[in-house]
Amino acid sequence: EEADCQLCGTGTYSTQQGQTSAATCVGCGAGKYSSGQGESAESACTRCVAGKYSSQVGAVSVDTCKDCAKGFFSSQAGASVCAACEEGKFADGVGSDACTVCGAGKYLSSTGADSETDCVLCEAGKYSSTEGATSQEACLDCPSGSTSDGLGCNACVAGTYIPSQESDCLRCPAGKYSSQVGA
Repeated sequence: EEADCQLCGTGTYSTQQGQTSAATCVGCGAGKYSSGQGESAESACTRCVAGKYSSQVGAVSVDTCKDCAKGFFSSQAGASVCAACEEGKFADGVGSDACTVCGAGKYLSSTGADSETDCVLCEAGKYSSTEGATSQEACLDCPSGSTSDGLGCNACVAGTYIPSQESDCLRCPAGKYSSQVGA
C-alpha cells in the first residue's frame, strides 16, 4: 500500500521512484529551503531572496536565510554567501542586494566598505567626474588659479588669488589688486 511509503523529510526531496531509505532524500542546496514533506523535485526548494543568504544544506525554514552584513550584498536569489562590495562601492545597510557607487569627486580603494564616509574626497586642488573611482589617480589637478570642491574646478574671481598648496582663493591684501580671473 502507498501509505507504507515514508515521506522525505522537510528540507529534502527525491526525484527517483522505488527508493528504500531516507538517505536517498536529497537536501535542498545552500541558499534554499523547504518546509514541505514528500517533495519530488528540486523546484520545491525555495530560494532565499536577494540580499539574503544561507550556507545551510537541507534548510527547513525561511528563517535560515540571513541578511547580508553591511559592506556585503547578494544580487540574486538563492545565494549561499554574500559578496563584499567592490572598490569604489559601499553598502551601508544590512540585507543589500547591490552596492552603492561612490559619487564623483570621491574614490574608494578598499573592498567591503559599509559607509559612504569610506569614500575619500579628492584632495584640495584636484577633482574627478568619475563615479565609482577606485584610486586617487582618478583625481586630476585643477588648472592653476582655481580651487576645487572635489567635483570640479572653480577659477578664483577677480580681486582674489590662490597661493600654491592652498585650497581657497584669498583676497588680495590691502594696497594690491587683481583684475584677472584665475590668478
